[in-house]
Amino acid sequence: MEAARRVDQQLAAQSEEEARVMAEYYGLLANVASYSGVGYGIAIYNAGNDILETDPLGGLSVSFDGVVTRDIFVLEQLAKKGISTVVMTSGGYTKQSHQLIAELAKPVIALVN
Repeated sequence: MEAARRVDQQLAAQSEEEARVMAEYYGLLANVASYSGVGYGIAIYNAGNDILETDPLGGLSVSFDGVVTRDIFVLEQLAKKGISTVVMTSGGYTKQSHQLIAELAKPVIALVN
C-alpha cells in the first residue's frame, strides 16, 4: 500500500477493507501534510465520525481506533506546521459517536497545553 508507506503513522486497521480505506485516506492526508503551512492562517478540521464501521450512513469500514488515529494524525500535522485549527465534529449516527468526540478532545487538550 503505497500511501501507507508515505505516512509515519501506525494504521489501526482491523480488516482488509479498513486497511484499504485508511491507506487511501492517509495518502490524501499525506498530500495535505506536505504543504509548507506558509500562508495558511487557520485550518478548519471537520472531524466527521460517519466513517465509523458501524455507522449506517457513512458506508466506510473504519474502526473506532482508526477514527481516533486519523484525528490525532490530522491534529499533529497541523500543529507541526504551526497552523491554528478550529475543530468541529460532525456526522456520526451511532451510540459510539459521543465516545469518539471525547477521544478527540484528548489530543486537542494535549496540543493546547
